[in-house]
Amino acid sequence: MALATEDDVEDRLRRPLTSDESNYVDAVLDEASLIVTEWCDDDAWSTDAVPDMVILVVSRMVANVFSAGAEQLSPAGGDSVQLQAGPYGVTRHYSGDAATGGPWLTRDMKRKLRPWRTGGMAFVVDMVP
Repeated sequence: MALATEDDVEDRLRRPLTSDESNYVDAVLDEASLIVTEWCDDDAWSTDAVPDMVILVVSRMVANVFSAGAEQLSPAGGDSVQLQAGPYGVTRHYSGDAATGGPWLTRDMKRKLRPWRTGGMAFVVDMVP
């Protein structure tokens, strides 16, 4: 079940979906929702009360998939861009997950989801002598 809607994706894109995107959006929303649920290690929310930040992250993941083909200075999935004036040059670095063509979690998205992550976190145990 998707944690965001087609309308949420359109809000992130700031435009209506094309007919091709509309045909594909439900599958990408499901995939992005699964990735978020797996990263959080648990279904930390009920389907009735999905937090706004989770909706934002899932819809941004889907918007990034649809934006990946658009020409821009730093294409979707790009971590960094290095420009040089002479003797010319551009260097782009992409996150490994962005190269698959499917939805991916960026470092910033993971940070936003941290309150709902139930495992995989380091912790300190105080030792009392």
